[in-house]
Amino acid sequence: MTRAILYALTAFATSVTVAVVTPVAGYAQETGTTEQNTTGAAANGAAPAPATEFDTGGMVLELNAAEDSAGGGCQLTMVTSNETGQPLARAAWQVAVFDQAGVVRGLPILDFGALPAGKTRVALFELPGRTCSEIARIVVNDVADCRLADGSDAPDLCLSRLTARSLGTIAFGL
Repeated sequence: MTRAILYALTAFATSVTVAVVTPVAGYAQETGTTEQNTTGAAANGAAPAPATEFDTGGMVLELNAAEDSAGGGCQLTMVTSNETGQPLARAAWQVAVFDQAGVVRGLPILDFGALPAGKTRVALFELPGRTCSEIARIVVNDVADCRLADGSDAPDLCLSRLTARSLGTIAFGL
C-alpha cells in the first residue's frame, strides 16, 4: 500500500491498524480435496457426483463464523478453497475491517500459507481489540501474496477469480 493511501486512510480513521494475522496456533486444518470421485457410480457409466459447493474454478474465501474470544477480540473462522488447478506456495489476502459506523478500523492480512490445488482449508484468525458485534463488514482489499508452487507471483489468479461470501452476521465480500 502506498504511503499516500495509508495517510488518507489514517486521516479518515484514527484507529486504523495494519497487521499480518496468522492462523491461531493448532487450528489450521486441511479438509481434503474437493475433486469429484471418479470411482463407484461415475466409473460405472452413471452420472458423476454433483460438484461440491466450492467447485468454482477459482478461489473461494468464506467467512464461515465469527465469535468473541476470551481476550476481547473477534475470532474469525475462515474457509478457503483453491479450485484454480494450480498449487500455490502462498495465499494471503489483505482485508479491510469496518465498524458499525462504516469506518475502517483495521487492514489485517489473512495468510493461509501453502494451498495445494483442489484443497479446502479451515483456519481461525484473531482480530484483537474489538468484539465481533463492533464489526459490520469485512472487504477483501487486495492480494497480499499469491505465489505459485514454482515461486512465480500470480496476484491476478488470487483476485480476479476470487469468490467471497459470509455465512454469519458480518458481511464479507470483494
